Amino acid sequence: MPREQLKQLLGQLQNELDQTRFLDDEARSMLEELHEDIEDVLDAEKQQDDPVYATLRERLVAASARFSAQHPTLDAALREIGTMLGKIGI
Repeated sequence: MPREQLKQLLGQLQNELDQTRFLDDEARSMLEELHEDIEDVLDAEKQQDDPVYATLRERLVAASARFSAQHPTLDAALREIGTMLGKIGI
Protein backbone atom coordinates (compact mmCIF):
# COMPACT_ATOMS: atom_id res chain seq x y z
CA MET A 1 0.00 0.00 0.00
CA PRO A 2 2.67 2.62 0.82
CA ARG A 3 4.31 2.03 -2.58
CA GLU A 4 1.02 2.81 -4.32
CA GLN A 5 0.62 5.95 -2.22
CA LEU A 6 4.19 6.93 -3.03
CA LYS A 7 3.51 6.58 -6.75
CA GLN A 8 0.47 8.83 -6.33
CA LEU A 9 2.61 11.39 -4.49
CA LEU A 10 5.16 11.28 -7.29
CA GLY A 11 2.35 12.07 -9.71
CA GLN A 12 1.35 15.02 -7.53
CA LEU A 13 4.96 16.21 -7.44
CA GLN A 14 5.11 16.06 -11.22
CA ASN A 15 1.90 18.11 -11.42
CA GLU A 16 3.38 20.68 -9.05
CA LEU A 17 6.54 20.86 -11.15
CA ASP A 18 4.49 21.34 -14.30
CA GLN A 19 2.54 24.19 -12.69
CA THR A 20 5.51 25.94 -11.07
CA ARG A 21 6.88 28.52 -13.48
CA PHE A 22 9.46 30.13 -11.23
CA LEU A 23 12.04 27.38 -10.88
CA ASP A 24 15.53 27.82 -12.21
CA ASP A 25 16.95 25.13 -14.47
CA GLU A 26 19.14 23.71 -11.69
CA ALA A 27 16.22 23.32 -9.28
CA ARG A 28 13.97 21.78 -11.91
CA SER A 29 16.72 19.38 -12.94
CA MET A 30 17.33 18.37 -9.31
CA LEU A 31 13.65 17.62 -8.76
CA GLU A 32 13.32 15.69 -11.99
CA GLU A 33 16.37 13.61 -11.10
CA LEU A 34 14.91 12.85 -7.66
CA HIS A 35 11.63 11.84 -9.28
CA GLU A 36 13.39 9.50 -11.69
CA ASP A 37 15.53 7.96 -8.95
CA ILE A 38 12.51 7.31 -6.75
CA GLU A 39 10.73 5.66 -9.68
CA ASP A 40 13.82 3.53 -10.33
CA VAL A 41 14.00 2.43 -6.71
CA LEU A 42 10.31 1.53 -6.65
CA ASP A 43 10.31 -0.24 -10.00
CA ALA A 44 13.60 -2.08 -9.75
CA GLU A 45 13.36 -3.02 -6.08
CA LYS A 46 16.95 -1.82 -5.62
CA GLN A 47 18.94 -3.03 -2.65
CA GLN A 48 19.83 -0.84 0.30
CA ASP A 49 23.51 -0.83 -0.65
CA ASP A 50 22.75 0.80 -4.01
CA PRO A 51 24.20 4.38 -3.99
CA VAL A 52 20.93 5.85 -5.30
CA TYR A 53 19.00 4.16 -2.51
CA ALA A 54 21.44 5.29 0.16
CA THR A 55 21.28 9.01 -0.67
CA LEU A 56 17.66 9.35 -1.69
CA ARG A 57 16.21 10.51 1.62
CA GLU A 58 19.13 12.90 2.21
CA ARG A 59 18.55 14.45 -1.20
CA LEU A 60 14.83 14.79 -0.48
CA VAL A 61 15.54 16.57 2.80
CA ALA A 62 17.95 18.94 1.04
CA ALA A 63 15.41 19.65 -1.71
CA SER A 64 12.66 20.23 0.84
CA ALA A 65 14.82 22.74 2.71
CA ARG A 66 15.65 24.54 -0.50
CA PHE A 67 12.00 24.99 -1.50
CA SER A 68 10.38 25.57 1.90
CA ALA A 69 10.14 29.36 1.67
CA GLN A 70 9.65 30.00 -2.05
CA HIS A 71 7.64 26.93 -3.04
CA PRO A 72 5.73 25.61 0.00
CA THR A 73 3.61 23.26 -2.11
CA LEU A 74 6.72 21.55 -3.48
CA ASP A 75 8.18 21.44 0.02
CA ALA A 76 5.07 19.73 1.39
CA ALA A 77 5.07 17.17 -1.42
CA LEU A 78 8.76 16.42 -0.90
CA ARG A 79 8.30 15.97 2.86
CA GLU A 80 5.38 13.62 2.31
CA ILE A 81 7.41 11.59 -0.19
CA GLY A 82 10.21 11.36 2.38
CA THR A 83 7.74 10.09 4.96
CA MET A 84 6.42 7.47 2.57
CA LEU A 85 9.93 6.34 1.68
CA GLY A 86 10.56 5.83 5.37
CA LYS A 87 7.44 3.69 5.65
CA ILE A 88 8.71 1.34 2.96
CA GLY A 89 12.16 1.16 4.49
CA ILE A 90 14.11 3.58 2.34
